[in-house]
Amino acid sequence: MAQLYKILPARDSGSTLHGTDFCRESKYGWFCIAICSLWFFLTINPLHLLILDLGSGYYNFKRFVQIVLIGVVTLLFFFREYRVGVTKTLNLRGLVLPWLASCFFIFGSAVFSDNKYHSILEGLHWLMLPSVFFVGIYIAKAGLTQRLLGIYLLIHGMVVFKGLLDFGFEVFVSESLRAGMIFSSFGNIRFFNQVQVFIIPLLLIFASRTKFYSLAYLFLFANFLLAFASGARGLLLSIIVTGLLSFVFLKPWRRQILYGLIVCAFAYMAYFLILEWLGSVGHIFRTSTSGRLAIWWELLSKLSTLNIFFGNGVGAYTFHDFVYFFGHPHNSILQFLYEWGAIATLSAVAAILWVCWTSYQQLKGDGDSTKKDIQAALLYALCAASFYSLFSGVFVMPAPQVLFFLFVGLLLGGANLEGHKVLRVNQSVSVALRFLCAICLIVFVELAGKYLVQQAGQQEQVRGPRFWGNGAPLILSDY
Repeated sequence: MAQLYKILPARDSGSTLHGTDFCRESKYGWFCIAICSLWFFLTINPLHLLILDLGSGYYNFKRFVQIVLIGVVTLLFFFREYRVGVTKTLNLRGLVLPWLASCFFIFGSAVFSDNKYHSILEGLHWLMLPSVFFVGIYIAKAGLTQRLLGIYLLIHGMVVFKGLLDFGFEVFVSESLRAGMIFSSFGNIRFFNQVQVFIIPLLLIFASRTKFYSLAYLFLFANFLLAFASGARGLLLSIIVTGLLSFVFLKPWRRQILYGLIVCAFAYMAYFLILEWLGSVGHIFRTSTSGRLAIWWELLSKLSTLNIFFGNGVGAYTFHDFVYFFGHPHNSILQFLYEWGAIATLSAVAAILWVCWTSYQQLKGDGDSTKKDIQAALLYALCAASFYSLFSGVFVMPAPQVLFFLFVGLLLGGANLEGHKVLRVNQSVSVALRFLCAICLIVFVELAGKYLVQQAGQQEQVRGPRFWGNGAPLILSDY
């Protein structure tokens, strides 16, 4: 899989910074690659290292690694060379203004929350996540996007290879097909699917662009086969629906998308034949909604007029009582409406739509075909992840949260946005922003640490994975 990107140039020759070669100024580029690669390796744990548990559960370890990543990349803003590399994208009105509006109403919702400390903690989490976005900007402007994605494909390929071995033992030795035995290195099979939704579009777009296309298509086939085996209906629906939309709008990549969907069909036939041989019925043939409709209907019934302007506070779903409760409602829009409020939700949706539309317009123009391949794959992945969030916790779990913000940064960093209007950020505002970053980071780490200590104690109830694995709300009165 590491060979997949050998067709790509070592650097993007179009990357510039204030009229100079950005690559000469990007001394933090490889550091960003290293820290993001280490995060991904530790998060998806391809070698299934038990030491990563650390006694607090693997889910908590993944959140811990995410917090470390956020802390490190936030500190990069205190280095001038790094700040200069992301300044112009930081100033984009179409992105910054909706984000500021959503932040205002997210923290405003904490005022009306029944648990203000918990809402402030999760609100700070959302405020700090864009630091990963800026790392993506910097990596893209340094022309290192293909390097990072190549490393991710390699690491993910290791997980898929191990999954295939588990799949083979499960089918041919135990003569059964239990999804939990295939993905033993993940606490829940959906955590694996939530990473797949970002990786499959990359493989789908680039598989036919490399001389190692047979290996690339094999791994694409394996991803689809494991998705069928895990009963990942939401993932498959997201990949197929956004694939069909991409086939319509991304005309230069129709052949790659069509080949990918054909590979998906072959994976389904293989899965069907295996089920026939085992004489069993697989997860993918389930026709129920797994309780989602009941969850969504109950949440809608809890919405009030206040939710037009303010929500119940970020994380409110974890400390309010619901009949159907799984830590999050498995629908990002409904979750944000309940916790953030309508204005903040619409602002976030507007920012995502702006990113997609701007990137699509860039793809329609002239430019380096290799660079546009990367842009098209990232856009496809983000659209698929956004669609998947309507059925799963893509915007709740640590791994997909980071991947989403990172991919948005890579996408916008690789686009030519020089013609877009920008907001002016003078020296005073820059100093104020760095001071704000320091304060937010300190408070965020302090609250997250106390919350983790609380999670380690005896809990009256388990609310399901949310910020930490237990999901019970943060209560500072105990300290």
